[in-house]
Amino acid sequence: MAPRFIKFHGFGNDYIVIESRELGLAGITATPQLGDFARRICNRHYGAGADGIAVVSPSEDPGADFHVRIFNPDASEASLSGNGTRCAAAYLYYKKLWTAEELRLSTRAGIKLYTIRERWEIRIAVSSLTTSLRSIGAESAAQLKTTNSFRIAQM
Repeated sequence: MAPRFIKFHGFGNDYIVIESRELGLAGITATPQLGDFARRICNRHYGAGADGIAVVSPSEDPGADFHVRIFNPDASEASLSGNGTRCAAAYLYYKKLWTAEELRLSTRAGIKLYTIRERWEIRIAVSSLTTSLRSIGAESAAQLKTTNSFRIAQM
């Protein structure tokens, strides 16, 4: 049985969001299988076409509500994608799996906090984003604190 999914667009990127149980029913459970699935389904000519897939599941971490894994079209697994996780949050909201004021999503990069500002506008709080200034010619690193809001277009 082919897994069911929904495609979301978030700030210029489109992500296929799929629940891990759907993949399990299709026999796709191991990381190499997930990467291969991402490569095939993200292909814009022969698949659904996407910038990546977000696989959502219940969290095993008591500090998070759900867990999300992000896979790129090249089959690699990302630590975090702001747009991909916002699409995952929109999916959880759309499916009424997230109904609380805040959503705590576990990622490979830690737990991230999401809130709904208004219908289909999801805010992610990035509490300690570190950037290397050396990569742009400076001599030291800087700590940035930021919160971003982006509209998620309903497809």
